[in-house]
Amino acid sequence: MKVRTRIMIAFIVTVTAGFLYLLNRVDQSVRPIYLESIEDDMLELATVFSSDIARRSQHGEIELEGFRELVSHAIWRRFEALIYDAIKTRVEFGVYVTDARGIVLFDSTDHNRIGEDYSGWNDVARTLDGEYGARATWQDSPDGRIQMFYVASPVEVDGRILGVVTVYKPTTQGFGFFQKVREEAFQGVLIASLLVLFWGFLIGLWVNRPIQQLTEYSLAVRDGRRAAVPNLGRGDMGMLAKAFDEMRDAIEGKSYVEQYVQTLTHEIKSPISAIRGAAELLEEEMPEERRLAFIANIRGETRRIQHIVDRLLELSAIENRRTLRNLAQVDLVEVLSDILDEAGPRIQSKQIRIAFEPESGFQVRGERFLLRLAFSNLLQNAQEFTPQGGSIRIWFDDRKVFIQDSGPGIPDYALGRIFERFYSLQRPDNGKKSSGLGLSIVRQVAELHQAAVTLRNHPEGGAIAVFAFPKHA
Repeated sequence: MKVRTRIMIAFIVTVTAGFLYLLNRVDQSVRPIYLESIEDDMLELATVFSSDIARRSQHGEIELEGFRELVSHAIWRRFEALIYDAIKTRVEFGVYVTDARGIVLFDSTDHNRIGEDYSGWNDVARTLDGEYGARATWQDSPDGRIQMFYVASPVEVDGRILGVVTVYKPTTQGFGFFQKVREEAFQGVLIASLLVLFWGFLIGLWVNRPIQQLTEYSLAVRDGRRAAVPNLGRGDMGMLAKAFDEMRDAIEGKSYVEQYVQTLTHEIKSPISAIRGAAELLEEEMPEERRLAFIANIRGETRRIQHIVDRLLELSAIENRRTLRNLAQVDLVEVLSDILDEAGPRIQSKQIRIAFEPESGFQVRGERFLLRLAFSNLLQNAQEFTPQGGSIRIWFDDRKVFIQDSGPGIPDYALGRIFERFYSLQRPDNGKKSSGLGLSIVRQVAELHQAAVTLRNHPEGGAIAVFAFPKHA
């Protein structure tokens, strides 16, 4: 699993846990506050009612005259009041009064309850015992099951409890306010969580980007591709990038020397053996014609060794470079024309037809020497694989240079290895192989110019090389 994915999963889990925790805190904290507020108001109202009845009951018996009319008038009265976003149109509380035995004397919402025994209810029983009496009960209603709060206050005259006044009220309205607060809290926490996730995503990208750049750089080094070390500043990631680059130099330097020594030894072994054999034979008596043939063979093999060494020096010089030098506007038409002029004698000797389709103003910003070296190798490669009397076509299109030969094409087994160092195919004319370094040089030059080079078979026959420059070059 990627580091960025792990960071985001951990971040999402943390934010979600915090989101659920805040909602739970709203339930655990805000709800009791609402219930406490409701109960407090009901207790004060019950106290007012019990005090009014006690004032009317100075003769030792509960007197409800006047109280019934007051409560009934209040309960049946209609009004309209906007309380924040809720409209209130009537009084929602009810009142019942019991005597000292707990028998109902009055109920503001249901007269059929008069005479019932409520002495077993906590609100009545506790109040009659001189304690604070209250209870909460779930009951059915037209709107479904609702919770009713009951809060009682004693009717006390001269130290005697004559009865109990209980105010009861559904918690629907209070929970409506609570639900609104909860919804608003949910929206607020949700928005805050989304903002935190958004910023966390950006922070994750910011943290993960250097890691991703270092990963891409490491993969490029692993695959043998040229890659510039990412610029990650002077902090910890910058120091890590610098360490990566130094480690790459150390590893590449060691493997580079080992590979080149092994390959150079292998490539030079054959011509040295030929030179040694010819030299040993020259020590013997032989006809002058044969002696000259052996001398020519020695010269040819030494030229071969010199060619390999020169190409190795060219390639090593390019591979050790990370940036271009002596940048200038290079006219590729002019470069290719010069190369064709130099190769004129070899091209004429094979009677190769050149179809050069120059495009005026095809210029790129780069290093002229390296570009000339790259296209010289491509043209030489096309010339060597083009048969006697064949043709080579060169044209430009959309910041690309195309060089097509009329040779046998590239075998399928070699398509993926054609740009490898020291990998070479037999030339059709003489069956010999080259040093296998020319196309490696072309690839290195292309990468230095942030370009791309490909070599593939053409549907009409032969091979076609495409050197594609970036749009901004």
